[in-house]
Amino acid sequence: LGVGFASGGWVDRAAGTVVDHPLLGWREVPAREVLRARTGLPVHVDGHARALADAERLFGRAGGSALHLFAGNIVDAAFATRDEVHHGPRSQAGAISHLPLAGGTERCPCGRTG
Repeated sequence: LGVGFASGGWVDRAAGTVVDHPLLGWREVPAREVLRARTGLPVHVDGHARALADAERLFGRAGGSALHLFAGNIVDAAFATRDEVHHGPRSQAGAISHLPLAGGTERCPCGRTG
């Protein structure tokens, strides 16, 4: 039938690429192309938080609206309203890229501290 691919980091759903996944060191990885070439199947690519929000919207009890917040090695969020998961320009909606902590001394890849 098809392949679903969900990843952390910045995933461009329309392009089918993992734009940036710092922990894996991935940059502009053409996930859709790679999986389609290997399987011969259609491939749907999205960020993990949006994929989970979409699954909740489709199969859970959230109805047409849902908010999904992921807090782990990254912090990510996704939301759906009127039965549609929002993606934003180049699928950046929900990305939370830097949460500085008061008194923190660890250096972020963006160059800031905290």
